[in-house]
Amino acid sequence: MNVSFGTFITNLFFSGILLFTIGLFFKRQKNIDKISLKIFVVCTVLSMLRMVFPVEFFFSYTIGIPIILPKIHSFLETSIYRQSITVIEILIILWFGTALFKGAFTIHKYIQLRRILSKIPETHSKEVDDILSEMNIQKNKVRILTIDVSFPCIVGFITPTILLPNANLSKSELTYILKHELNHYIHHDLWFKAFGELISIIYWWNPIQSVLKKQINFITEINNDHILTKYMNERQKLQYLKCMILIAKNNTNIESNFSLSYAEHDTTLLKQRFFYILNNHSNKMNGRKLAFVVLVLFLVSYLFTFEPKYKIPEMYQPYTDLSEYETFTKDGQLYMIKDGKLINCREEIETRYIITKCSKKEGDLYANKKNN
Repeated sequence: MNVSFGTFITNLFFSGILLFTIGLFFKRQKNIDKISLKIFVVCTVLSMLRMVFPVEFFFSYTIGIPIILPKIHSFLETSIYRQSITVIEILIILWFGTALFKGAFTIHKYIQLRRILSKIPETHSKEVDDILSEMNIQKNKVRILTIDVSFPCIVGFITPTILLPNANLSKSELTYILKHELNHYIHHDLWFKAFGELISIIYWWNPIQSVLKKQINFITEINNDHILTKYMNERQKLQYLKCMILIAKNNTNIESNFSLSYAEHDTTLLKQRFFYILNNHSNKMNGRKLAFVVLVLFLVSYLFTFEPKYKIPEMYQPYTDLSEYETFTKDGQLYMIKDGKLINCREEIETRYIITKCSKKEGDLYANKKNN
């Protein structure tokens, strides 16, 4: 496996195409009922994996790009500050330094939140116990708190905490809210969101990470609605939606790094959820087209690697003078026997020729003869 400027550019290109393809398919409301939610999850996970592994494999075919990429690459390789550091080295330090800071800050906030919640006594009631028993969840697996929050949500991974608003909720409203949050726990949605959060921290500078986070919210909420409403009658569905509107009005938290809410304050997502719930989604959904397109794009993204292709001036010719000598490789370097002495070919070239970088590959070394 190899990591280079080209693999990084290839990763950005194909991961963006993957997320754009998935998002475009779901932008139309009518497509929501035509695709399996599980396939949508798999497609999104593939796009996330592509972002995490920007590598080039042995079977990858390099495609030289003669426009834009060479200029970008040359700029990044420019030396500054007394020729001791390049532009790309500064950007890498800034990139990973900021990512480490954001990651540490996020973990710190999460630990603080867990510490505060651990001091709050749990909520015990017959209604809550009945819902936990109905969903086959042991009481010690999840903590349920009633506090002054404007919206219900679930927080945490190992032993998650469900926060219920300190309000006069009817029995049906409590049931809908609690079942919704418990379903997030059962299907490990918070781990899914944490994976997306990790990618957004790593690629903090890339606008595509916000698209990914929206798609994760879409997946978790639509899938939850599907599970909870597939056996409901029309009256129950309307009650479920009414409860969702009530929560969404009070939910002023547009986005949370650690939690999943019953109803995010996002009108676009709410509209999609309403459409999905009110539509008849009991028919068998077909997601083969999207799955095929995404799978092909994912495989193609590793079959090809884009590299900057430099134009070779006519005055430069491939250095082939060494072919008349006996050459061999030692410690990763090319050597030759000349006049009974062991000579490093690279040093020999640099002595007699002016090196001109024309391609990524070492085998494509070009040089111009020195005027001695």
